[in-house]
Amino acid sequence: MTKTLCAGLLPLTLLLSSYSACAAGPYYAQALQVRHDARGFTPWALNANGQIAGAAWGALRQRAMVSGANGQDMLAVRTPLDGDHDAWATGITDSGRAVGWLRSLWSGDQGFYTDPKGRKWTPVLAPTWATRAVFAGVNGNGLATGYASLKASGQAHAILGPLEQVAPIDLGTLGGSSSWGYAVDSSGRVVGESDTGNSNSPRQAFITGPGGAAMQALESTPSYRSAARAISDTGWVAGWRQADAAAVSMAFVQHPSIGLRVLSLPNGGTGEALGVDAQGHVVGWTRNAQGDWTAFVTEAEGGTVVDLNAVTVGLPRRSRLGWGFAINARGQIAAADTDGKAYLLCPTPGCL
Repeated sequence: MTKTLCAGLLPLTLLLSSYSACAAGPYYAQALQVRHDARGFTPWALNANGQIAGAAWGALRQRAMVSGANGQDMLAVRTPLDGDHDAWATGITDSGRAVGWLRSLWSGDQGFYTDPKGRKWTPVLAPTWATRAVFAGVNGNGLATGYASLKASGQAHAILGPLEQVAPIDLGTLGGSSSWGYAVDSSGRVVGESDTGNSNSPRQAFITGPGGAAMQALESTPSYRSAARAISDTGWVAGWRQADAAAVSMAFVQHPSIGLRVLSLPNGGTGEALGVDAQGHVVGWTRNAQGDWTAFVTEAEGGTVVDLNAVTVGLPRRSRLGWGFAINARGQIAAADTDGKAYLLCPTPGCL
């Protein structure tokens, strides 16, 4: 794959070229239509078909939402006690089954997964050693990760399991009390963050082997604090780290072929990487000293960081993309602007 940066808008004759030929734009913005009473929408996850899982938010509650293909036909997940809790959809399989959780004042957090239409709610079955279980991320085939609350201590442990009514397994920790799983690839490798019990590096990004085996720290030389937020089936991992207790968060990408690479964000800003694809294109956010948020995408292997606003066509006037949440194999990106509006960014007009 070429690593040449694409500057400006491409001629129409080049729009038919493959995504891999130019991952830095142009992108075409398609606004996501959500509940009429929503003030904004957070598009947490994106599958291979362009379906989005996220949460619409308003004055009082957040509601889990799932779209059809290419961000169309956004519908709310039917959860119980609809007016008495918040709900988030944070992962989605390639068949359209979403995972997430709801939070009630009366019963705490409860994980759920949906049917292939993203509508019917089913609670996650907690294992015998836990009081509740939550799925936060899921791979294309329906293997999910998240956390479960231990009966004995109430601490969280990262988990891995299928969506069906089979209790998930405990992935353990890096020596501390708690851990959380955020993403899982097709082989069952999980990434997330874990307490270590070490005050010099209190919480670290982790990765497991296939099937959730043998949790280990992602960094060979631990930073002060880090978290891994996404993993591709080719082993690319994206997340954030802090060099010391006073340092800002720095977005990173990691792969066995290059080790851990901290992304060079504009203006030395703070930032996080939230999504990564099979070629190591990373999406996330950065914020400068003036507090301005910017969504970004990188070239392959975590190369040059590109401001998504500079390579996106069709945004409303004065709209500024602040966060890139996920990227799929078709080069589509789930993003949101600083006013709370969400978009599916596509390498071709109409998201075809």
